[in-house]
Amino acid sequence: MIRKAIICLLASTLLSSTLYASAAIAAPSSKCSRIGATKTVKSLKYTCVKSGRKIVWGKPKKVVKDKSKDQSLVVTLAPLSRTAPINSSSSSNSGSSESAPVITFDNLNTTWTSKVSRSELVTEFNKLRTPTDVVEIFAGPNVISSDLNEEQRLLRIATRMFSNYYLPARYKAVYFSQTDGVWAEGIQTIHGGGGANSIQTEIARWPDGCNFAFATTGFSSIPMYYQCMDTRGRSIFDKQTAIHEYFHLVQQNYLINKMPCWMKEGSAIYFGSFLGIYDSDTSGDSSKNFIKGLTFQYNPGGTYQNPPNTRLTDKIQTDSGVNDVLTALESPTAECLSLGAYSVGATATDALIAVKGFNKYMDFVSTFRTSSDWKADFTNTYGMSPDEFYLKLAPYLRARLN
Repeated sequence: MIRKAIICLLASTLLSSTLYASAAIAAPSSKCSRIGATKTVKSLKYTCVKSGRKIVWGKPKKVVKDKSKDQSLVVTLAPLSRTAPINSSSSSNSGSSESAPVITFDNLNTTWTSKVSRSELVTEFNKLRTPTDVVEIFAGPNVISSDLNEEQRLLRIATRMFSNYYLPARYKAVYFSQTDGVWAEGIQTIHGGGGANSIQTEIARWPDGCNFAFATTGFSSIPMYYQCMDTRGRSIFDKQTAIHEYFHLVQQNYLINKMPCWMKEGSAIYFGSFLGIYDSDTSGDSSKNFIKGLTFQYNPGGTYQNPPNTRLTDKIQTDSGVNDVLTALESPTAECLSLGAYSVGATATDALIAVKGFNKYMDFVSTFRTSSDWKADFTNTYGMSPDEFYLKLAPYLRARLN
């Protein structure tokens, strides 16, 4: 378990904490100034906590400096699992194992499109340097330290991937477990940032697994996000969350509330799964299954948590159905998830990056800050209208989500 205090992440130092059980060690003589304040005495770190109506020093934790290299924090993206290198400049359209076909909007090859897309991300990622950490992390009293280490690694992937487009002077990340709701709401009181529901209410909505997160803006307009990490077990799919939420911070910088639903939520799912999940399973199967599994949320006019028997996959069996789904997802204010934004938008982003590349997509994202006509910007960027793109996407969407 890790300490209740604010954990400042430093680029060169990782601090790990273990509970110190001896009751013979005296607490600091000074009074607690505020909840979350810390003081170290003889390698023991004390944190101010609330006890009833008082603020007192909590149980100490021994501070141990890890002098070994923590491999969980190494920033890498794993290569694709394949026997031959991707050659996206190849003139072959066969889709053979020798080389990738040229991916165009008229040839969204079901075998190679996602591989070319992911390869494009890795190529661009490897051109970049990891920025200096500017994140201030707040970790709840029951968050598991190994989970926090992994989130730190994933955040470093995100900050590096988008550093040419977004590099905040500072931002905050708050991690809490399913039993840390009161603590997390205390952090909100001090640092700001809120979601649609209170944190304790949201935790109660997910009794079988508290793994939700939301990006927001804290006091003094500081970008931040909150994430619940369930101590009862996490899956490979949870590896997308940190990158997903960080990309929402990127989108906030370019006025996320002007973006269509398929882009706002779908792109965050795409980057989270292709940089986080895919990195842990380079066959790409886990990312595909994750995105495909999100089709169950489709429930126009209802809640994405309790969808009816009708499925998104039924709706997209025709081109007109695909057009209907994506047209509905053009709204920036609709209930994005119940309209299928996660699975449909992620697949659309996958295709756009496979054909035109990561930087072209991010250039399009950048237009939202100054433009009032995203469809015209899309047409200028991709050489076709959104409606034309939807029809070209339809066969690939069916193949990926069926």
